[in-house]
Amino acid sequence: MNALLAVALGGAAGSVARFCTTNAVYEWLGRDFPFGTLTVNVVGGLLMGFLTELLIARYVVAVEWRALVLVGFLGGFTTFSTFSMETWLLVQEGDFAKATLNALGSVVLCVAAVWAGINLARWGFEEDWSRWLGLETVGARLALLLVLAWLLGVALGQLSSRLAWPENWQIAASFLVVWLLVPLGAWYASNAAGTAGVTTAYLILAGSAALSGAGVWLGLLWPVQRL
Repeated sequence: MNALLAVALGGAAGSVARFCTTNAVYEWLGRDFPFGTLTVNVVGGLLMGFLTELLIARYVVAVEWRALVLVGFLGGFTTFSTFSMETWLLVQEGDFAKATLNALGSVVLCVAAVWAGINLARWGFEEDWSRWLGLETVGARLALLLVLAWLLGVALGQLSSRLAWPENWQIAASFLVVWLLVPLGAWYASNAAGTAGVTTAYLILAGSAALSGAGVWLGLLWPVQRL
C-alpha cells in the first residue's frame, strides 16, 4: 500500500467518522452553537498529539501507516474550513459573542488538546505502568481529573434536567464546577511532578483547565434517558 492510497483510505474513514460524530453532538445540543465542529476538532487535536508521539517519537512505524492515521484519518476527521464558515455565519447573524467564543475557544482548546495528547503518551508510555495505576504520575492524575470532571458534568446535567433549570443557571453552575476543579487538579497533578519548573507548572495548569472543561462539557452531553 503506497502513501497516497493510505491517505485516501484514512481520509474516507475520517470523514465518515466526523459526519457521524457531529450529527450525534448536534442531536444532543442543537445547532445554536457549532458544538459538533468544536468536538471533532478538539478530539482530533487530542488524538493528533497522542498518536504523533507514539507513531513518530516512540515507535518505528511504516510511513504508510502514519500517513493513513495522521494525514488521512485525522485530516478527514477534523475540519478548519467548516469551523471558519460557522464562525463567519455567526458574525453575519450579528452574534459576535458566540463568534468570538467559537474562534477563541477552538484555538485554545485544540492547542491544549494537542499538548494533552502528547504528554499523556509520554507520561503513559515512558513511566512504569504500576506507577501509573498507583496515581503516582502527572498523566495518571490528570486522567483521574478528566474522569471526575466527566462524572460531575453528568450529575450536573441530570440535576438541571430533573429540576428544569434555566439555561443560564446550568451555564453558571458548569463554570463554577470547572473553576473549582482547575486549581484542585493542577495542585494534585503538580505534586506528582516534584520540583518542576515554572513552564511545567503552567503546562499542568493549562492541561488541568482543558481537561476540566472538556470533562464537564462531555458529561453534560450524556443523555438523561440513560440513567
